[in-house]
Parts: sequence; C-alpha cells; structure tokens
Amino acid sequence: MTILRIPTFVALIVFGGLLAQSEAQDIFKRSTDKNSSAETADKKAADADAADKSETKASDSVAKSSSASGKATDAGARINKGSDGWYSIAGSAANADFRMPGKPEYKERSFSPIAGRPAVTNHMYQFHKPNGELSVIVAWLDLHEEPAGRVQRNNVLAGAVSGAVANVLGQLERNDGVKTGNHSGREFDFTFIFGDKNYSSRSRVFLAGKRQYRIDVISLKGKEDPELVTKLFDSFLIK
Repeated sequence: MTILRIPTFVALIVFGGLLAQSEAQDIFKRSTDKNSSAETADKKAADADAADKSETKASDSVAKSSSASGKATDAGARINKGSDGWYSIAGSAANADFRMPGKPEYKERSFSPIAGRPAVTNHMYQFHKPNGELSVIVAWLDLHEEPAGRVQRNNVLAGAVSGAVANVLGQLERNDGVKTGNHSGREFDFTFIFGDKNYSSRSRVFLAGKRQYRIDVISLKGKEDPELVTKLFDSFLIK
C-alpha cells in the first residue's frame, strides 16, 4: 500500500487563489469591518504547513477526510473507473460532473479568509502521481455572496488567477477567457520553482452563481501532457 504525501505547492496554489480573490473585491468584506482588507502572512503559512503535514492513503475505495470535522463526505457522489483507466465523478455535491486520470481522493478544508466572517469550506478531488510528476485538482467552494454584476465577477476571477500564481512566486505565461456551457471563466498557464524542481500548471477557474470552481493540472516542467489536460477540461460540466 503506497502512502502519498500531498505536495505543499498544491495547497499554496489552491489557497493562494482563494485568499487573493477575497482581497480583490467585496465578496468577503463588510463595510463596517476595518480588518477585512487582507489575510495575514502567518495564516497563509499555517495553512501551507498544515497541508504539508497531511498524508493520504491510497486504497481500493476513495479516501475521504476533513481537516475540520474528520467526516468529509461528498453527498451523492458516484465514482466509477472506465475502461480507459479514468475515473468518472458524477452526482457530486459540486453540482458538476468530471473525470480524473487516476483514483481520486476527496478532501475538505475550512478556513476564514476575513476576520469576523463565517468560515468557508474548500472541497477538493485530487490525484497525485507518486513520483511527483503530476497533480490534478478539481476544487469548489461557495462565496459568502454572489458577485453582483460583470465587474465583480471579473474581479473574483482575476483574484483567483493572481493569487494562485503569486503564492508560489510563479510566472504567469497566459491568461485567456474561456467558457463551459453558459459559465465564463479564465484559463491560465504559469510556471514556478518548488524545491529544486521546475513545474508548470494549466488551470481554469469558473463562477456559477456564488460557487467558484478551480481545475489545476500541475506537471514537472518537460513532462506536460496536453492530451490529458484536454481530456480533463472537456469532461468538466457544470450542471
């Protein structure tokens, strides 16, 4: 039985995007809260350290855990392995269907991006190759309020992009508009160094009402698989 250690950069990228979006606009703010301008560096470091210490166990069933309650379940999710070796996730609380290139693990993490506001919960399906060549993440959370109008929606999306890149001191290589069904989003590429290795990521972020979705495919530089990325992105459908 193989023990997989979740790469720290996964938490940095996912949580960096979420924290930055809250700083980008008023979704996580109260006009009377003078302390709602930004998340502190200590909080970010604590989240990253907690993620680095988290270990997951690969088994014949999908492992489910929660840093908050220890009883994470993705209600109604049906996970089936196809003849191509990919796993289909349907009926999920994500209100979206998608496929992953290996046996997925489901995790939840709750955090408070702004002091005085209720915690939000980030839900993640993730798959990591043991050799560290590939990490695939499909994540979602619900904002406190739905962005009001195009400007706020664009600010949330821009914050998710900039936060994901900045939190790993990365370099943004591309940032384009994209759609899935009737839902607009961003598709972006960035590169970063972690330890002594170079990585690249192709990512997408979408908004559907007050729900934000993130998809990340993180690869060792030179080990990118465009066909895998296309297959994953094409499988993602918001209901």
